[in-house]
Amino acid sequence: MHVNFSSFVNISLAFLPFLQAKQSPTSIVYTVSNLAIVPASSLLAYSASKAALNCFTLCLRDQLANAGSNVKILEISPPPVQTELHDYMGQEKGRNLGIPMDQFCDQAYDGLAKG
Repeated sequence: MHVNFSSFVNISLAFLPFLQAKQSPTSIVYTVSNLAIVPASSLLAYSASKAALNCFTLCLRDQLANAGSNVKILEISPPPVQTELHDYMGQEKGRNLGIPMDQFCDQAYDGLAKG
């Protein structure tokens, strides 16, 4: 919970005053997971932490919008990406699951740049 939820909350609360003081529009971007919506029983704590982060981002987005804040809250919800996260399946199988990391990063950056 600390890495996937509490750390996001703490850093958000620490940076919000700075971001809200800026004259131009700005954003906080969170990396979330589809497991927040459809949890995996084999990844109980991970799914729960991502669900908590999902609720936090939805509520924070709503609170800031209602306050007329210049800070937008964005979420990136990646598909399965080829990383060591899937090594529990065996390294060869797990690291071939999903799209390559560089492809995901390029797509995420392009999406953020386009707004």
